[in-house]
Amino acid sequence: MTGTVGGLLGTGLVLQNNAGDDLPIAADGRFSFATPLAAGASDAVSIKSQSKILTRVCALNNASETIATAEVSDVHVLRGSRPAR
Repeated sequence: MTGTVGGLLGTGLVLQNNAGDDLPIAADGRFSFATPLAAGASDAVSIKSQSKILTRVCALNNASETIATAEVSDVHVLRGSRPAR
């Protein structure tokens, strides 16, 4: 499972795949989870912890799929503004 992070501010972003395989993200760019998934397996990327910049939150695009015959490589993590309360 691979993807791209864009617009990251601050530190502390941690992604997680299938409720495990934590991956700390330090900067914008490509990322790859260490544990490969077999064909037919499902994946579900989530944000375990947000960046410590409290005025910004990260969101995911294409965060879950069933693996066909190739590894998923199109997960995108984008930084946005924190919603107004």
